[in-house]
Amino acid sequence: MIYKIAGISLEPLIGAVAAGNAAVLKPSELSPTYSSLLASNLSTYLDNKAIKIIQGGPQETQQLLEQRWDKIFLTSIINVYFQYLSNI
Repeated sequence: MIYKIAGISLEPLIGAVAAGNAAVLKPSELSPTYSSLLASNLSTYLDNKAIKIIQGGPQETQQLLEQRWDKIFLTSIINVYFQYLSNI
């Protein structure tokens, strides 16, 4: 099961980094242990200037969506996604 959860978060991140982009990853607040694991391990092994891990809930997600992004890859939170699209 952890493989499926990790794949959802890490596959888009791997693609973004491989293409030479900076990336922000915001894991689900519904899996706080996994979120904490990602935040502690990725920041240890990857460039902290290019890759940021944001932990938090809907409020942090909303703040992220208020920023200007070239690409957004959402894997959940359908209601937040549709709200974001309606504001574009």
